[in-house]
Amino acid sequence: MLTYEPVRCLLSGPALSPVLHDALTQAPVRICAEPAFDDVVAALGDRVPAGPDEAARHDTPVFYGWEPSYAAIMRLASPAHKHLAGLCKDKAAFRRLTSDLTPAFRCVALRPDELCTFRPPSDRSVVLKPSIGTNSIGVRVVASADAWAEAVEQSLDEIARASARVGTDVVSDTLFLVEDYVEGTEFACDGFWNGDGEAVITGIYEHPFDTPGDVADVVYFTSRPIMRALLPPATELLNRIGARLGPGARRFAFHLEARLRSDGVLVPIELNPLRFGQIGFSDLAFHAFGHNPYQCFFTDTGPDWPALCMGDDDIYALVVGLAAPGTDRMAQTADFLAAVGPNRVGFVAADRQNSPFLGIAFTRVPSREEIPRLLSLRSP
Repeated sequence: MLTYEPVRCLLSGPALSPVLHDALTQAPVRICAEPAFDDVVAALGDRVPAGPDEAARHDTPVFYGWEPSYAAIMRLASPAHKHLAGLCKDKAAFRRLTSDLTPAFRCVALRPDELCTFRPPSDRSVVLKPSIGTNSIGVRVVASADAWAEAVEQSLDEIARASARVGTDVVSDTLFLVEDYVEGTEFACDGFWNGDGEAVITGIYEHPFDTPGDVADVVYFTSRPIMRALLPPATELLNRIGARLGPGARRFAFHLEARLRSDGVLVPIELNPLRFGQIGFSDLAFHAFGHNPYQCFFTDTGPDWPALCMGDDDIYALVVGLAAPGTDRMAQTADFLAAVGPNRVGFVAADRQNSPFLGIAFTRVPSREEIPRLLSLRSP
C-alpha cells in the first residue's frame, strides 16, 4: 500500500535522462509527455491508473525537467502548488518572500521604462536580471555606472530573442531586479519539501565561473566534502524558505541557487519550482554518490547522507555541451566528448536538432585544478 501520492511527471525537452528513466520504471508515477516521448510512454505504460475524477482534481504532486514547458506543468499542478510555483518563478516575489533571511541584501525592482534613467551605485557591483527568467538569460553583472547602458541594451535584446522562442511565461521583460552582487562561491541544490514539509536535499553542486562577471551555466561539480560542508546550512536555509511558503509546500521539488559569503551566510539567489536541474543535471548526484534523486522525490524518501558521504573524496563534474548552428551535431558531439576526456562516466544526449545543447557529460576529475579546463569547453 502506498504511503504517498504518486507524482505526475511531465516528459518534455530535448533529452530524457537514463537515471530519470530508471526511476520511472521503479516508482508508481503518472506519466505525461510531449509527442516526442510517445515511445517512452508506450514502453513504460501508465504506471498508476487514473481515477474517474482525476482530470478535474489535479491534486497529485507534479515534476518536470525542461523550463520552456513551464506553462504545461502549470496546467497539471494543484492550485496550491501553482500559487507557490508562481511565488518562486517570479524572482521579485521570491526576493520579497525571503527578504528577512538576508536583511543586509539590497534589491530594487524596476519597470522596463525605468531602466534607462536608473543610476546604479558607484561603489559596488550589481546584478541586473529579469524577474521572470531562466538559464541566466538577460542576466548581467554590472561593475560600474559607465557599463549600465550597454548592460541594459544587451539584456533587453537577449530577453526579446529568448521570449520569442520559449514564451513570456518563461522569460519576460515586464519587470527587472537590480540587486547586490554577492561575493562568494555559488552552489546549486536539488531537492524537495516532503509530505511533512521538511526539506530533503538530493544533491549540492559547486558552480564555478571564469570571471566575476560570468553567469554561464556550463560546469558544476560535487564531492563528499562538499556535501558534508553544505548539507547542514542548505537544509536549514531551505526549511526556513519552506516555512515562508507555508503548508502548501509539500511534495514540492526545487532547484535552488545560492551563494556562500565569506561570513558563512548562505544567500538564496533564486529557486526554480517543481523541478531539479534541467536535461539530466541531477544525474550528477547518481554518478557521484550512487543514489537516484528522482526516485527519492517520486517515493517521498530522502538519501541516507551519513552513509553516502562515507568513502573517497573524488570530484565529479558535469559539463554542458553547446551546439554551434549550421555544423554537424554528431561531429560536434564527438569532439565535445573527446575534449571532456577519458574519465567520462555518463552522457545525456540532446537529440533535438533545434536544441542549443549537445547534451551533458559527466566526468570524474582528479582535483579542482581540472575545473578551469572544463570551463574552457563552453565554446562550440
